[in-house]
Amino acid sequence: MKLIMESWRGFINETRNQDFIDEFMPLLKQWNELQDEYGYIKTRRYDPEGNPYDPPGAEQTIDPGELPAHAKSKYYGKKVPEGPGPRRAHNVQSDREVVIERKLLQLFQKYADKSFFQNQVTLVHNLNYQAAASNMFGDTLGLKFPDSKATREGYLSQEGQQHKDVMSCHGFINNKLDAAGYGMILKGHVIFASREDLASQTLRAADQTVRDVYKHSGLPKRTGPGRVHGKESTVAFRQRIHQRNRERAIAAGEEPEAELSQEDLNNIANYVVLGPGDVTSSQIEEILVGNWTIDGWYCHFNQGRPWPEHFWKKAYEIGIDKPIYSVGMSGENLGEIYLEDYFGEDLENITTDNPEEMRRDDLRTALGAME
Repeated sequence: MKLIMESWRGFINETRNQDFIDEFMPLLKQWNELQDEYGYIKTRRYDPEGNPYDPPGAEQTIDPGELPAHAKSKYYGKKVPEGPGPRRAHNVQSDREVVIERKLLQLFQKYADKSFFQNQVTLVHNLNYQAAASNMFGDTLGLKFPDSKATREGYLSQEGQQHKDVMSCHGFINNKLDAAGYGMILKGHVIFASREDLASQTLRAADQTVRDVYKHSGLPKRTGPGRVHGKESTVAFRQRIHQRNRERAIAAGEEPEAELSQEDLNNIANYVVLGPGDVTSSQIEEILVGNWTIDGWYCHFNQGRPWPEHFWKKAYEIGIDKPIYSVGMSGENLGEIYLEDYFGEDLENITTDNPEEMRRDDLRTALGAME
């Protein structure tokens, strides 16, 4: 318990950039007022008996003049009343929502420690990540969405290219990588970062009409102020924990922590990562990256083979140049692997007089016997 309390004290005493918070809070107020103007935001939750918490017919309503042209289609139009998250994911936000979110991105650029993100954070995009938003049923309405498999394998031929579409990544420090899936290690310009999921735009949910709108700038990804700041109930809960710890310290005859000011509460509730002082684990949940290039790859193993095997076999056939790293179950970087060791010539039929090659073959045999 003592260790838990010390950890908590360290968390609430982190030095955040108060200037950032001071500029952030008015944006949050603007955002909340705008959502209140649009109406009720659905929770999509049900009670234990299966009855919806949302009142019948309650939803948000936005003047069509505030929405992009493609929002008039049957597919995208259904996303508009569902709330700010679904609108953002499907690129059907109102003009005023976009203005506020762009101001938030600008605010991040003003205060972010760019050296930290460039030199201490590894940007990882998991190609196996399943986003909440999808393009389900869109193709039945005549919309043209990119093929997921073709998109993933297409990256194999794009080493050295700079990409305009903003990409979502996990960020890792301390030589860690993603403990799940497989994918790319990127280099690029960090646009935003948070300890929580940003519910940003989903690239595969953008059909060709949306892509045409952004063909010069690339598809955007943003988040809203309400997504990166805890609700009042969350802040109140953390405040109660702090007060309980104070009471216990007083009862034990120890010096209690100071009362939390409103600035302290704002800092605790805010999930934005501006620099190393805002990182609470080896992983930053979501980082938005623009103008990115592929700097490497990572994979996990299944029965002694890189997974998924079809993807890495394709990578071998194409002849990717960037390094591929094997990742352990806890995200530890196990070192570089070489695809020719798994997809090259039939090693059992190779004969050589080279002692070094023979030792390599013996090592492969031994490792295979251990699997």
